[in-house]
Amino acid sequence: MTTFHIDRLRNNGECHIRTTKSGRKVYTWIPEGVRKRIHERAERVGPLIFGAHSTTDMNVITDIWRRKLNGLWALCGPWPEKPTAHRFRHTFPRILLQRPNVTVRDVAELLGNTEEMVRKHYAAWVSERQERLTGGSERSVHRQAKTEGRRDLELSLSARFPDAVSQSF
Repeated sequence: MTTFHIDRLRNNGECHIRTTKSGRKVYTWIPEGVRKRIHERAERVGPLIFGAHSTTDMNVITDIWRRKLNGLWALCGPWPEKPTAHRFRHTFPRILLQRPNVTVRDVAELLGNTEEMVRKHYAAWVSERQERLTGGSERSVHRQAKTEGRRDLELSLSARFPDAVSQSF
C-alpha cells in the first residue's frame, strides 16, 4: 500500500489490491467515502497518494513506513499489546468474515492465501462457524429453559392438583 497509485481505483468502486502468480488482477470494493478521500489526496499530492519515493527498493520503502507507524503508535500509546503494521492485514479479513454471504474462499482469494490458512488464522470470525456455535448455544439454552419451565409447571400443578398432573404429564 505504500506505493498505492490512483490508477488502482476503477470508476465502479473496485480497487486492484493484488495480482496473482498467473497475472490475474484481484479487486475488492471500496466505499464511496474512502474513494472520494483517495481522489482528493491524489489531487493534492499526486498519483502516489502516500507520496513519491526516492528509491524503488521495497525494503527501504516499507522500513520507512514501519518507522513512521512506530512513531505514531508511540504518540498514541501505551498499548496493551505492541501494535505492528501487519495488524492492518488482519483487520481486512476479520471485517469481511463477519459479514453474511462472504465465504472463506472469497477471503482466501483476496488475501492470496489458501482456505485452510484463512480458517487457521481467522476461525473465530468465520460467520458460518459463529452462526453454528451461536445458533447451537441458543437452541440448547431454549431447550434447557423449555425443559426447566415444564418441570416448574409440573411441580406447581402437582402441588395444587396432584391427581390431574400425574395423569396428564
